[in-house]
Formats: sequence, structure tokens, C-alpha cells
Amino acid sequence: MSNSIRKVKPKFPTTGVETADHRRHAAAVSTGVPGAQYNFAVDYAEGRGTRRNYRLAYKWFLRAANQGNVRGQWAVGYHLRHGRGVRRNLKKGFDWMLKAARGGDEGAQFFVGQSYSCGEGTQRNLRRALRWYLRAADAGFAPAQYNAGYFYEHGRGVKPNFLTAVNWYRRAARRGDADARLNLGNCYFHGKGVKRMPGRAFRLYLKAAREGHREAQRNVAAAYEEGVGVRPDKKLARFWRKGGASP
Repeated sequence: MSNSIRKVKPKFPTTGVETADHRRHAAAVSTGVPGAQYNFAVDYAEGRGTRRNYRLAYKWFLRAANQGNVRGQWAVGYHLRHGRGVRRNLKKGFDWMLKAARGGDEGAQFFVGQSYSCGEGTQRNLRRALRWYLRAADAGFAPAQYNAGYFYEHGRGVKPNFLTAVNWYRRAARRGDADARLNLGNCYFHGKGVKRMPGRAFRLYLKAAREGHREAQRNVAAAYEEGVGVRPDKKLARFWRKGGASP
């Protein structure tokens, strides 16, 4: 079983050369439109069409955020949380994330839930954490759907409810979440919230295993070794014990 909540960090790929898009964004910021300021900031945060520069990214995210741009508010919060281009400040980071979350940004809602869950920038409060995870989960954000399932399975901030946990794991699994597939497989294997179905559990483990999930790979190996949910196959058991590498 995946025994922890999900934490998500954005990835910022680098390109590092000047492009027409960046020049257009630079021209657009003179209009004072928050969306243009946000796009200009993203160029610096990701190194998209220019050299990566977190200080300039934060400056332009902040301008967009102060004009009510929800994604800008989320980005300011993220940069403050991680000290990117600005001195790290968890409390201010949380406050900006909360503004964006209240504005309907599901990524910000997830991070607010994470902050309440871990006590980062605010007092730890599992009930509030679940409330914000559910808002992001309802919007279709898979990591929040997984965390909602985890909270219901383990009774964090709410009375344990295996049926509800299964429903959230299933929704996240349908969006390709490997941890959700693993935990949903465990629910089918042990009969938690659903009828015990080792065959379905194996199929879920296998999907996650093919995505490189190490614990799922171990479960697939054990299933082939013991013939639970699938015909026994020693060769495939060895294959998955090695992480899907050729024997």
C-alpha cells in the first residue's frame, strides 16, 4: 500500500534561448493586462524563450497576482513556499495560495490542503485539509482525488469510510494515477469497501507496475509467484521482481 499522501511540485523545463513568443510577451506586458504579466513571468520561471530567472519571474507573478490573476496568486504562493526569487516565507506563501484556492484554482486548492495536512505556513488541521482536497478532487485534480481516498481509508480528518475511499481511488486511477491504482488494487485484494476480487487487484497492480511503480511491481511478482489472481508463472515473477527488467 502507498502509505503517504501525495505531494506535488511543478516542473520547470529550461530552453534558454530567445524566441518570438517571449518577445511578444515582453511587448504585451506594457498593456498592464494581468494575463500578459503572468505569461511573461512563466517565461522566466520555466526558462521558456529566455534564461531562467526566478527573481524576475516572482516580480511579474506578483504584479499579476496583485491585479487578481488567480494563477499569478498561485505562483506567488509557490515561489514564497520554496524561496524562488524571494526570501522563503511559508506563512505568506500559504496566504497567497489561499487567495488562489478561493478563486477556484484546483492546484492551489490542493496545496492549501497539503499545507493544512502538514502544518506548513498554517496550523495543522486535517479536517480543513480534507475539505480543500475534496474541492480540488471535485474539479478533477487526480493527486487530490488520491489524497481524498487516502484520508477516507485511514480516517484522517474524517471517520474511516472504505466505500468512499474506493470511489476516490477509482476516479484518480481513471486519470492514470499509479498510486491510486495500487491502493485501489489493495482494496480489491483485501475486500475493503468492495467485494474481494484478486483478479481485478492484479490487473490494477499490473497497470501501475508498467508505469514503473515499484511497490506494484513487487505485488505483481508475488501474484505470479503464488498464482493469486493470475496463473502462476515463475519467469514473469522473476521479471517483475527485477522491476520489469529482462532476466
